[in-house]
Amino acid sequence: GDIVRYYLTSERYNAAAPCMLVRDPRVESGWRLQTTAKVTVGSVVVELLPALQSMLRQGGLGMPYSLEIDYCTARRPTQSLRGKTSDYSNSFKAVAGAVARAFPAIRVVGNPRSGFESPRVGCFEVTLVDDSAGRTLLFSKLQTGKWPKRMENILSRIQGAMETLAPQSMPDDRSQVLVSVLDAVTRAPLPWSVVEVHALGLAAQKLVLANKAASAEANSGKRKKKKGAQEGGEKTLYRVQADGKGELHMRLPGGRYEVWGLSDGYECEYPLEMTVRPFSKHRVVAKVALLPATNKSDEGGEGE
Repeated sequence: GDIVRYYLTSERYNAAAPCMLVRDPRVESGWRLQTTAKVTVGSVVVELLPALQSMLRQGGLGMPYSLEIDYCTARRPTQSLRGKTSDYSNSFKAVAGAVARAFPAIRVVGNPRSGFESPRVGCFEVTLVDDSAGRTLLFSKLQTGKWPKRMENILSRIQGAMETLAPQSMPDDRSQVLVSVLDAVTRAPLPWSVVEVHALGLAAQKLVLANKAASAEANSGKRKKKKGAQEGGEKTLYRVQADGKGELHMRLPGGRYEVWGLSDGYECEYPLEMTVRPFSKHRVVAKVALLPATNKSDEGGEGE
């Protein structure tokens, strides 16, 4: 329980696509979940937590990147060497800790050399290693003669290098998704509705990396235009208009999403939670049911 969090669901979760939340005065809450699918088989969705991510990072399982830090271990101070040995070891611990918090998928390795080799005197070299794309030097104290002034400089360089390497190293795990917007009462489609898709967790990270890399390649140094996903906190937002049939066809990376529907004269009180399986051969079908908006002015008049 301390390592992973289980989302115990069932066929009702898979059946959430054809489900609708409708008003029902017979129910105490006033709402009822309407579905046409049987609820029988159970499934489990596992979300990684920092503890499990740390285990995977140390084991090197499924990690496309590793960060190698060469730092001097020579005894200091001496007649020819100034400073303290702890200056280098403490700097290594600081960078390793910051990278672990900012980029959990990166495995940090200190002095990746054999036991017969020693790091160069005075070195503090930070290199991002990708198995398929090679090595990228991010910072070198031997070249600059200085310590990194701010930790953000190294983190931003890691981010930039990952965005450059992402199209080469990250597989395209997108799957087909169909979102339909319906009237909750008549079940009639609502044409030209607006669909908001919020990517959560790992799906948001995938979209941010993919969109930034694609935008940089498309603009080629030109002024960037704000299109596609909008970054906002822990979520990544897509807002797209459906077609005349009230349908929206998309390809989304594997992960968890929240789907909202917007249409004149209707309201969406709760989002539809959707899980997209990576590399899926089957299209995910999600139906968002909107309720006719209530006229608050009329309700207030009746109360008087």
